[in-house]
Amino acid sequence: MTKRVLLALLLALAICLSPVSALAADETGTELGDVLEDFSFTTYDGQEHTLSETLREKDMVLINLWATWCGPCEMEFPYMEEAYEQYQDRIEIFALSVEPEDDDETLADYVEEHGMTFPVGRDEAGLGDIFVTEGIPTSLVIDRFGVICAIEVGSQTDASCFTKLFDTYVGEDYAESVLLDGFPEPEPETPTVEPTDEAELARALLGEDAYAVTVRNPEDPYNWPVEAVKEDDLYCVATSNAGVDSSTSAVELAVTAQESDVLDLSYKVSCESYYDCVTISVDGEVVKTASGKQGWTRFATALEPGEHTVRLAFAKDEMEGGGEDMAWFDEVHLLSGEAAEEVLAAVPVYPHSDASDLTLTTEGAKEIVITPDLGVEGLKAYIVGGEEAELKIDLAEGVDPDAAGVYTDYTGDVTLLTDCLDGDGYTYTTGIDTLDASGYSYTMVTLYLPDDDEGVNVLLIADEANANAFLRENELESWAYADGSEPATDETTQAPEAPAGDVEYTLSFIDQDDAPVEGVIANVCDDTACTPMTSDADGLVQFTYPPFAYHIQVIKVPDGYEYDTSQEAYLSEDGGNVVFVLTKK
Repeated sequence: MTKRVLLALLLALAICLSPVSALAADETGTELGDVLEDFSFTTYDGQEHTLSETLREKDMVLINLWATWCGPCEMEFPYMEEAYEQYQDRIEIFALSVEPEDDDETLADYVEEHGMTFPVGRDEAGLGDIFVTEGIPTSLVIDRFGVICAIEVGSQTDASCFTKLFDTYVGEDYAESVLLDGFPEPEPETPTVEPTDEAELARALLGEDAYAVTVRNPEDPYNWPVEAVKEDDLYCVATSNAGVDSSTSAVELAVTAQESDVLDLSYKVSCESYYDCVTISVDGEVVKTASGKQGWTRFATALEPGEHTVRLAFAKDEMEGGGEDMAWFDEVHLLSGEAAEEVLAAVPVYPHSDASDLTLTTEGAKEIVITPDLGVEGLKAYIVGGEEAELKIDLAEGVDPDAAGVYTDYTGDVTLLTDCLDGDGYTYTTGIDTLDASGYSYTMVTLYLPDDDEGVNVLLIADEANANAFLRENELESWAYADGSEPATDETTQAPEAPAGDVEYTLSFIDQDDAPVEGVIANVCDDTACTPMTSDADGLVQFTYPPFAYHIQVIKVPDGYEYDTSQEAYLSEDGGNVVFVLTKK
């Protein structure tokens, strides 16, 4: 998670909860949960549409703010159209171009080329001026009560994202506005791996001496099966969903346990820490989680007498992977007697406390109170008095330290709690950003916990000058020491020209005589959204963004100049200057 996202989570409190239920607001506004002011527009073919009238007939309206020059916008329209054809009796889509040059003739040609059957027109109400803050496409969900229920930036390239969204708002039992902090995730990818014969899986997983255990492939059509493989000279089973976002690969065991029986098995995992993980569950309850890179590890859990379903799974999230993106399982045994007692005694016992918490232990650090409250429940903020901090971590009883991680945006990494073990507790050390060194005036540390979206958060600030800068950047009123002592300075540190980790890009627009051209509009696109930028009096567009091979397309040139707008350019991830030569008439 980036600094920018964390700060947005702190300050945009209305979209911190996902999803939440709320009653429709009484007054119009432009924030999530507000009623959108009524508006009308005319489509390219002369049909007039009004939001309020449409909502008398339809359960919801999806407002899509876009432009004909926007590549990501074009990418999502086929999927939007596919979903619309299924739901057009219950929902409506208003596709409103925010580009002034997209006249009716241009829109008509675009609609015909792309087969769009929902209403398409120009943004006559100026919604783009209000809601397009990060780029296009930007979509708004307006429910039957006129409430703004979702604001999404970026293209959706799976029809199921739209169908699942529409399902949330259609139906006779929809009585209260449901606010979302993003569009639904797409349906999982259908597995392309054929299930391995269950008898072969049993030979690989159980060996020859197993009893009271049966191996079976799950019936879930989205489950990626495990496969019998050789790994480290062992005949075992391995997951098959490496590189497949939002997927799970699992195998199930039917176990008949007697009094005092213990299930014993070994696993190995190589994946991204915390986000991707192995889970071992008994009758639907997770009893072990593991992630990161772990060699063959033995695990055992006691079973009550009777029939049980044990599931061995590896889950891959939607983010980038790590390691081999795989897990392996082997040596499943059902043990009893002394053997069961021995293997249970060998399972590590980790320290736990009454509640999960982060406590700053750096000498000289002082807690501060920020006004207004940043709105994150339980958030503590500190001036550390240096550029490194040490924190003590408490983990509540019953939480697996392999399922919990501590994140700092100083590095952008998550560290598992098992890697923070320090004697009879957990200790974590992080550096602290400063405005003059990295471009950021603070560092956020978060203890991520299973089944807890918010976790435990601590805001760390190196010194008073950076605290003053934090106020200025985020338009906050004041800060004060929690113990009532007075700040020693009102000085504010200054940021460098470019934050560390970001890259400076320059687009230079000149004519054939090397004279700068002002007023050129160029589209800067990544994989999900486009942002138009305009050249200044020196013919320059300058921006500092994270490293990426941005796609650049000139979409408009000033009067008196010519340029082939079909030409495209890609920036280097390392930044630098790209020159565009226009022809002056």
